[in-house]
Amino acid sequence: MANPRPIVIDGEVKTVSADSKISDLVPEASSVITSDGHLLNGKQLEQAPLPDGFSSVHSGVEKGGS
Repeated sequence: MANPRPIVIDGEVKTVSADSKISDLVPEASSVITSDGHLLNGKQLEQAPLPDGFSSVHSGVEKGGS
């Protein structure tokens, strides 16, 4: 297993395995926009490694109509 590394989620520093994937940290996400502007979704989230300096802000989105 790779060395653990720090990441930031909602302003809180957490330590995760260096071989963690994005889907390991945000399993409820159906898509993610990376800091360089790429849209990842579906299988890409299961395969994409965490980039250096990864941080995430989880914000709920109101889905619904009238």
